[in-house]
Amino acid sequence: IVSSILTAAAKLMVPNFKELTVRVHARVDQLLLGRIASMYIAGRDWATNLGLTVREMVIAVPQEARVSYMKLLSGTVQLTETVQGWAVGVFNSQDFSNFLVYPPLVAVAPKLPDGSPITFVRDGVHIDLENDRVCFKAWVYEEELDFEAVMPSAAASPSPSPCDNDDSNSDSRSQTSGSDASQGSLEGSNESTVDTEEANYLPYVKATTESEHSAAAASVLTDFFQNLQMTLAGVDLRFQSVALDFRPGIDGQKEPVVRVNLSANILRVPNPMTDPF
Repeated sequence: IVSSILTAAAKLMVPNFKELTVRVHARVDQLLLGRIASMYIAGRDWATNLGLTVREMVIAVPQEARVSYMKLLSGTVQLTETVQGWAVGVFNSQDFSNFLVYPPLVAVAPKLPDGSPITFVRDGVHIDLENDRVCFKAWVYEEELDFEAVMPSAAASPSPSPCDNDDSNSDSRSQTSGSDASQGSLEGSNESTVDTEEANYLPYVKATTESEHSAAAASVLTDFFQNLQMTLAGVDLRFQSVALDFRPGIDGQKEPVVRVNLSANILRVPNPMTDPF
């Protein structure tokens, strides 16, 4: 019953997908007491109503969650206390472009010391896996500036900027796929966790456009990405680590991607009728 409710809600919040899987682990006797051992939602090629796109997404609650059994009987999953979890999102360059202009992120967008906003540009994201950095653009005052989010592993051996080259025991399980479902079912994803060795493995930002505002903007952006927190549909998310990698892309070609690990403080189960996503 729990997985069916969560699957229906997830499909309303993510209307476009190639794969969406929901797993709920709970014994019947524990469920009667409002206890769920763990919950897990994952998918591939998601596109949400507000324009967020991801190649892969995993949201997990690996510890016990308390829910209202009476609400379950009425078809609603309602947490009775906050629960800790984690999430992993895998973005290609277009996905990361969409993320930078995703309304919930825009709502917490960085500001300069005088209160002026830094506005991310949708186009211009380039994932440079060789040099371990992500290039992007942003408006600072009336200037469009180029920046690099440099992974810590690249800090010791800086390379020339590539940013001029844009490339623009289980009780239930539910799995559903889109009309052009990809092969596989996220094998092994239900056992993955945020890599503790990558904790606080967050990039710093440097400007690659010369401007009187470059240094100040880069400093603000570094602080922004290293301390990014946002509340999304009843879930408080915080960046834990960022890494670059390859994954199979269109026609089997490898494409560079950004993998973002997040901690999740789940205040309530998202409501597809009232929570924009």
